[in-house]
Amino acid sequence: MKETDAYPTEITSMYALVKRASDLYGKDTYVIPTERGLDELTFDDLHEFTCKYADFLDEQGAGVGEGVASVFHNSSLACLLFVATIAANRVYVPLNPKMGETEVAHILRQTKPAITIPHAEFAPRIGKIENTGKLLPVADEVAFIKEILARPGREGAVPDFGAENMDRAAEVVFTSGSTGLPKGAVLTHGNLLRNAHGMAAIFNFERASRFLTACPLFHNSGQLFTTLTALWCGGRHVSVRSDFAMLRFWNIVDQYELQWSLVMNAFLALLVQRPEMPKKGTMKGILSGGSKLKLDLADGFEDKFGVPVYQCFGLTETTSISTTERPGRSPASRGSAGKPLPGCRIRIVMDGKDMPPGQEGEILIAGQHLFSHYINLPEVTADKLRDGWLHTGDLGYVDEEGHVFIVDRLDSMIHVGGENVYPSEIENLSTLLSGVEDVVVTSIPDKILGAELVMVYKAQEGQKPNPASWSDILVQHLSTFKIPKRRVSVEELGLDAIPRAANGKLLRATIRDAVHAKLAPAPGRSPAPRT
Repeated sequence: MKETDAYPTEITSMYALVKRASDLYGKDTYVIPTERGLDELTFDDLHEFTCKYADFLDEQGAGVGEGVASVFHNSSLACLLFVATIAANRVYVPLNPKMGETEVAHILRQTKPAITIPHAEFAPRIGKIENTGKLLPVADEVAFIKEILARPGREGAVPDFGAENMDRAAEVVFTSGSTGLPKGAVLTHGNLLRNAHGMAAIFNFERASRFLTACPLFHNSGQLFTTLTALWCGGRHVSVRSDFAMLRFWNIVDQYELQWSLVMNAFLALLVQRPEMPKKGTMKGILSGGSKLKLDLADGFEDKFGVPVYQCFGLTETTSISTTERPGRSPASRGSAGKPLPGCRIRIVMDGKDMPPGQEGEILIAGQHLFSHYINLPEVTADKLRDGWLHTGDLGYVDEEGHVFIVDRLDSMIHVGGENVYPSEIENLSTLLSGVEDVVVTSIPDKILGAELVMVYKAQEGQKPNPASWSDILVQHLSTFKIPKRRVSVEELGLDAIPRAANGKLLRATIRDAVHAKLAPAPGRSPAPRT
């Protein structure tokens, strides 16, 4: 595919894409399974599974347009359920297996699926919660796939709604819930189709492309780039659990000769620290997202492994990626999140005015990849989506060449003595601090300055950092009011690691609350001493 390829307007539903892939690529492999007892699944197999699975859903009482929830770690079946549920014109509701009962109950209460299909290990916990609909636990994923494929076929199992299908709900993906309960972003068939097509086109993916789905399939960071793009270009992919991928990344890449993947920045940092190296050299590029990518980390990864890292930027509400660096990037793109995908428009706005190139403001996004609405939250939707523009809450700017640079979250800004401090500016210096794996900056109240900065750090394994020694380094790069005087380890806060959501995003509210509990003075008490 090429970036100049226009979107084929006849593809108006996920089923149409599955049928197109079957017609074009038929006996080519789509899913390379890691499970024993399961053969490679072709594009024809995917089409057959979709049609027979649609019939199965009818039998189980989940009609067209109704919700189907699933609870699985990444696997071949998780991939098939994601694609086939939507292609069968049901509304997919993916659940994170690691979610607590409060979050699961909230999601099910909002979506009220007709059926919930969990892996059997999660069924006892899910079964205690209301609004699951009919519960259909799967004990043997390979056997379930084979049972669906062994069913008799039925003509017309998947209805065709024509062009109107582009605007029909495809899935409800819940945001990370970094503040309060997560919001359910309703994504349409058109959102998923156009976003995946745009990514396949700008990266010039082809029939020989091979992908690793390491990000969770219960979020669109794992759904789009490595799973749906393969349907457009005829590529093949492997879907593995995120924790397994983290431990055996290069072994998996070598075993299946994989070329592309998308990971979170923390994942890159771990790979750089570990001794494992690729042996076959098949990897062509890795996209990295979830937070602003530190240049030192990108440079370190590329120098060590010889694999380019492309920073990308997007939200659940933009169906994954909105902007990305890409092959053939110019030197000016370094440090940016690249340029917008085809059909994506970007504005930089501050105080109601559009900012010129180089000037910072809130990033606004428009395009056919924007979500429909938040489920059951019309007022929040109206506040976030105004006149067709998504107000992201991210601070950034666009340069003269159109590269989008992310500065920080607007709501992360800390006021210190009348000065604005963006935590990411400080956090990006973590690679200069010896013995440190991860850093996050928050604050506690201060009677004089309004806020006092606090640096929370996670030490590298086997290292004993000396926080007092960092001032000499920080003063070379920061104004004095931006240098945190308080520096605490995650262990001092009662945490094992810097808390992040399943999609890799930093949970700043969790860190802030832990810091306040440890350091912020209670009324009538003196603050905890500095270390």
